[in-house]
Amino acid sequence: QTSCNMTNPSPQPLTASSKVRRKVEKIRSKTEEARKLFNLVESETVIQDYSCSVKKVIPCRGRMYITQNYICWAPIIGSTCEVIPFRTVTAIVSQATLIMPSSIDITTDGAVKSFVNFIKNHSKECLNVLTYLWKNVPSYVSLETENDHEETKNKQDGTARKTTLTNDPKNKNNKKEELHVDVELSKKALQLAQETHDLTTGTLEELNRQAETINQIEKDIEHIHANLDRGDRYIRSMEGITGVIKNAFSKDNSHQVDLKQSPVTQIHRKPQTLDYQILLKNPDNSLKSCLLRFTDDKFMCVTEDTKLLIGHNEWKYEFVTAVVLRARHLHLDIKFGSQPRFRLLSSFVQAITNELVLRTEVGQLYH
Repeated sequence: QTSCNMTNPSPQPLTASSKVRRKVEKIRSKTEEARKLFNLVESETVIQDYSCSVKKVIPCRGRMYITQNYICWAPIIGSTCEVIPFRTVTAIVSQATLIMPSSIDITTDGAVKSFVNFIKNHSKECLNVLTYLWKNVPSYVSLETENDHEETKNKQDGTARKTTLTNDPKNKNNKKEELHVDVELSKKALQLAQETHDLTTGTLEELNRQAETINQIEKDIEHIHANLDRGDRYIRSMEGITGVIKNAFSKDNSHQVDLKQSPVTQIHRKPQTLDYQILLKNPDNSLKSCLLRFTDDKFMCVTEDTKLLIGHNEWKYEFVTAVVLRARHLHLDIKFGSQPRFRLLSSFVQAITNELVLRTEVGQLYH
């Protein structure tokens, strides 16, 4: 061995941008690793990955990779990989005994595959992610050219899930044509939605203005009738004693007009609520299944069954400063300036982003 007198420079602290780049590269590396291990196409992206074991007589240690359409597992030693399409899953449950640690049992067409020995509290988190993606198909479309690939339906919620692999994930001769997201088309769709919203608002304002005009016309007509009745009584009184007697025994309608401002009929749009199924990411990084509810003036997290507010997770649109798509697929951050950010995982990140863009002021969100 030879010694060297050169001193290594002290490591520079990581900036925020360099940390983001590191995370992006880390996620990209995991995705590329999963694509090579399981022969996944480029549209499949790693959403979460966990260190765990497949339950056997002698548990085999490895890593689980969860993508939009597949649950994949590869051993640390060996080459026997597991690939479970979400479309074939019929049940996902967690079981624990006094002797054995908690396991996640995935049932597919009668066969059960169990995963155990998760580190820390990842077992519960993994269960939440698997259950969520199984029941909520990520909202994107993939264009297929293979004739042997069928569109299947998720039996639990009746929604179609298009996969990007054939029945044999090891077949490397499959040629795919993928549909990439057209950003410009998305922008046009957002612009059209904004124009529709503005047109609806303008229509309601015009209808309210016309309602006020109609009410004023009706009020003016009532005054005209009262004046006509008053004039008739004056003319009869000038005809002599006969007219005076007739006025005395006839009903005077000239004083029955209400001079107060009559209430204006307002046309209001019925308050709309829109719910999206999400996984709320708590400050301790645990995940909770709930609904993200959009109302006219605010959005909030509510429970799935009772629709009650969860904690203090309620915000007005005016306080939103940024919507950030995370490096990890289907993860979203909503920022509020100096306040703590709101983190979530959802199959509907594009729809949620669109709602926030449409419901905030132009230029309010920074990029």
